[in-house]
Amino acid sequence: MSDWATIETAPKDGTKIIVWTVHGEYEMTSWFHLEHDVYEETDSGLYRKRRQCYAEGWNGNIPVLWQPLPPPPEQSQ
Repeated sequence: MSDWATIETAPKDGTKIIVWTVHGEYEMTSWFHLEHDVYEETDSGLYRKRRQCYAEGWNGNIPVLWQPLPPPPEQSQ
């Protein structure tokens, strides 16, 4: 395993990682980003649809340090 890094440097693309939390526990987590459609009226009276983020963050407890997951075990035949 690699050295621990601050959570600010962790990937925010949904990659699962191991974290150390403010509660002194290990967890596997990932960043989530949820969006929904918002309809805005334009000057011409028509509506324009756009995507808007309504929630994002880490799944689980508050992480402070992270490292990548170890490689999976080799499969025996």
